[in-house]
Amino acid sequence: MGLLAALFAALCGTAKDVLSKRLSARIGSTSSTFASFAFALPFYLVMFGWLSWRAGSIERPSLVFLGFVVLRSLTDVGAEWCKMKAFSVGELSTVTMTIALTPVFLLFTSPLITGDPLTGRGIAALVLSVSGSIVLIDVRGAFRPGGQGAALLLGLASAFFFS
Repeated sequence: MGLLAALFAALCGTAKDVLSKRLSARIGSTSSTFASFAFALPFYLVMFGWLSWRAGSIERPSLVFLGFVVLRSLTDVGAEWCKMKAFSVGELSTVTMTIALTPVFLLFTSPLITGDPLTGRGIAALVLSVSGSIVLIDVRGAFRPGGQGAALLLGLASAFFFS
């Protein structure tokens, strides 16, 4: 059952990226980002207020919590904008392989944000999981005119924001 769930998740992730690439040719990255993420933020706040009023059992959030919610929303907006912009200027395979490097950024951001320690076993697992993407990304000629340089940089920025 777990294998079927993993295959279905991979299929859904691939379909999402293919549809995003197709959408990037029709709609600008800013419009797509606003529709996907930025538009929802006010509704989150309204829903949280309604739930806290209705349920009564939800404690009032601290300013630190609200700051993390806003920061998370902003990083999601940044990641989505960079991803959609990368899809509009680059090839699907280049962008998806670059975004697959998100765990590399997590290696550095996770200890800073959560305090999780780095272990040799975790680093080895990370190297195994992203090594295929690193090998397949073709950077030769990427920064020549007409190359994939902008898509690579935007994909890396998206991977950073996703982390």
